[in-house]
Amino acid sequence: YIKIFTTPEARHNGKWDEGKYRLVDSNVSVLVINEDYVKIEGIQVKLISDVSYRYAIYLYEINDGALIEISHSIIQGNLSGTLTECRGLNISWFPTEPTRVAKIWNNIVYGFMDSGTSAKAIAIFQGWIVYLYNNTVYNNYYGIFKSASSVIVKNNISYNNVDNYYGTFDAASTNNLSGPDQ
Repeated sequence: YIKIFTTPEARHNGKWDEGKYRLVDSNVSVLVINEDYVKIEGIQVKLISDVSYRYAIYLYEINDGALIEISHSIIQGNLSGTLTECRGLNISWFPTEPTRVAKIWNNIVYGFMDSGTSAKAIAIFQGWIVYLYNNTVYNNYYGIFKSASSVIVKNNISYNNVDNYYGTFDAASTNNLSGPDQ
């Protein structure tokens, strides 16, 4: 595994903290992962963008059988203008059966809202098996967006997004909160 993490002294305390370790970038995808076995734990990632097709964390060109884990992190967007497809966590599309696994838990994702209608906090596309547990997703256009993959969502809060949960999730999904109705 490649592990990207912070020490306890450099880690946020559950809210964005400018005094703690963070990755911030403007108009580029901040953290692009194209290795097969990666663990991200306890980091803050912020995307500032007025350019379309940018991602805070982008899982890209991952091979069959890979395992990616993202936990205890904060992913923040600061978008302006009418953008196309800016995302907090983008789990990329593959034209094969889902054999890649992503485990995503205990994260906070917010601020992926622009004057358009395509910003997404967490976007999951074909070719993955994804487990989303105990995440908080708020103030985005799409909260959790699922297209074609097998996605199990448990104990998540998707709140105050224009569309809190988009797509049909695995039948094992349970105990998720959403609101208010928009």
